[in-house]
Amino acid sequence: MPLSVLPRSPAPGTANARRGWPAAALAGCLVAALAWIYGPALHGGRLWDDAPQIFQNQELRAPAGLAAAWVAPAGPDYLPVLATVEWLQWHAWGDHVAGYHAVSVLLHLASALLLWRLLARLGVDGAEWAGLLFAVHPLAVESVAWMAELKNTLSLPWLLLSFLAYVDFDEHGRGDDYARSLGCFVAAFLSKASVAAAPLGLLLFAYGRHGRIRGRDVRYCLPFLAVSLVLGSVAVWFQGHYALDRAGGLFPSGTGALAGILDRLGFYGARLLWPHPLMPVYPEFGGRRATLLVVGTLAVLGGAAAALWRRRRDARARGLAAGLGVLLLALLPVLGLFPMSYLRVAPVADHLAYLALAAAAALTGAALGALARSGRGRAGAWILGFALVAVLAAASRGYARQFRDPVTFWTYAVAHNPSSWLAQDNLGSALLGRGDVAAAFPHLEIARRENPRAAEIAANLADACGRAGRSADALAWAREAVRLEPDFSSAQYNLGVALLHAGEGEEGVAALRRAAHLEPAAVEIRYNLGTALAQLGRGPEAVAELTEAVRLDPRNFPARMNLGTVLAGLGRLAAARSQLEAAVELRPDDADARAELTEVRTALGPGTGKAGE
Repeated sequence: MPLSVLPRSPAPGTANARRGWPAAALAGCLVAALAWIYGPALHGGRLWDDAPQIFQNQELRAPAGLAAAWVAPAGPDYLPVLATVEWLQWHAWGDHVAGYHAVSVLLHLASALLLWRLLARLGVDGAEWAGLLFAVHPLAVESVAWMAELKNTLSLPWLLLSFLAYVDFDEHGRGDDYARSLGCFVAAFLSKASVAAAPLGLLLFAYGRHGRIRGRDVRYCLPFLAVSLVLGSVAVWFQGHYALDRAGGLFPSGTGALAGILDRLGFYGARLLWPHPLMPVYPEFGGRRATLLVVGTLAVLGGAAAALWRRRRDARARGLAAGLGVLLLALLPVLGLFPMSYLRVAPVADHLAYLALAAAAALTGAALGALARSGRGRAGAWILGFALVAVLAAASRGYARQFRDPVTFWTYAVAHNPSSWLAQDNLGSALLGRGDVAAAFPHLEIARRENPRAAEIAANLADACGRAGRSADALAWAREAVRLEPDFSSAQYNLGVALLHAGEGEEGVAALRRAAHLEPAAVEIRYNLGTALAQLGRGPEAVAELTEAVRLDPRNFPARMNLGTVLAGLGRLAAARSQLEAAVELRPDDADARAELTEVRTALGPGTGKAGE
């Protein structure tokens, strides 16, 4: 099987054979729909963790970062395939967001086409509808329009390629098909660990196709299960050591854990059927509404399982049962059974259902295909299918528009979930980033009221007070942030800045040093630490910190400018000239940089080479 994502037509005479032009028309609709839906987000700004994961990630900039992603990753997960793609993208696009968004959309398109192809290979009616519905469903928007969720759009194509190769192996018994299937599964796992339950889907496939799970099916599944066990253990270790240190008490036990799992199952069941309203951070759910969702979901699942069991001798019924099982397996890793740092933010999220969405689309497509088989139902299936696509695509485009910049995104989140401390805090932070300090305060105060123990809120309040000229308040909030979380780099950084503004230079430098120790690759921390040291007359130490800031970000104009000035003050004129020339190259119209460079060149004199070093 070539690694192509184009759907192949089923064999002539099969029940789901189609004329060429309807399939081509649907494929054209798929491409056009994705272009229309995600057009508003193509130039969308940096949201949430886009900056630390991509644009401030020094590993992506370093030539050695590619190797480090495989042998010594610095992040909270071991996902070297994801890191490799991000490294390649950084070197291709740099700070230009359109490239990152385009790759996510193309990967989503590939998944839709691969899903279509896989279902067609399995003889599933409505395979083309499944691909189209998956492509336009609103639950996919968060994964596609949010750059940091590349792990979703990257892992699913690998997983679908793995299943396609396994189908070929099941039919022909070729070892290279099996090896390719296992290799693609490893690549999927190293893109996102939530594919861990996929090997059990191979057993469901065997049941659906052969009517039973044979001994050979179990044997062939064992290497996939071994991959899940080994790499899953690695993922749990990384989450426990690097991501969950600030999520104490997150995972309840006993009846509380079971209730949470059932609540999430009910939420995702309802959300897949009725994706409205959409929001980045959903409110806590529970009580009567959650109970109704759980009971309804369990009733539907139980009823479907009973009906399919009664018709278990029918190949189509077994196929539907296998599809339903795959849907549950896709949800299994995100129900709270395993540690996941994102659950500190919210118990549910659209992007966590991305893999399950493919299975749900397959089941819906099969239902449309079954309707089309029933004689006069063919026209009704097309009308219903296009109506579903139109409604879902309109909802997706409306949601994708919210991803165009941080203020728009978090304003939307606050409007739909005003009690979310995270949404309020991030909106306040986004407004601070835009320079709208007065507008930021109310949101930060609401966030503080909703969650008085979050150090990031106190740190943002310190930043806001500092920008507003309220030095005493800034220092008080900075101390509070450090009290709440001493190992939070932003808290130590804001404390250092507040102390410097209060005239406590040595204490400020000490706090900035602690921040740099906690986050050694943060350019802003290094820059401010170097500037503070220069102001205290500690020139050699200032040069060391500013040099590190320049190494981390060679295009940082303030760091180049200050480093050149400090070097000139130390009499290291040739080195100062080099830094100032780089600064002028970055900002040719900056009068101060040009004046400083002129002074250094004059002091060096013509033909002096490296005089002054």
